[in-house]
Amino acid sequence: MSRENRRIKTALALALVAGAIAPAATSARELEAQSSGPATSAQDPVQIIRVTQHGGFDWSDAGIGAAGGLGLSLLAIGGGGVLTQRRGRGSHGPTATTS
Repeated sequence: MSRENRRIKTALALALVAGAIAPAATSARELEAQSSGPATSAQDPVQIIRVTQHGGFDWSDAGIGAAGGLGLSLLAIGGGGVLTQRRGRGSHGPTATTS
């Protein structure tokens, strides 16, 4: 494995670890700030939110899901095409000679 590949893999691993740890640390700080806040005997005012449910199929959600699935399928097909072209360009086949 070359040095540059090793550096890229190390940087990627560090970025993934930092991305996994940072949200957890932020959540812990927020919880600590909430629990150590001033204790008040008065309650916050209650806000009532009314949600009406409509029955039936949600076509907009279905369209978003279908578009996402189609996009992922096209990415997979394109990636497979790139990989097969790279494998086919090797010098393993017969070479053309002219006499």
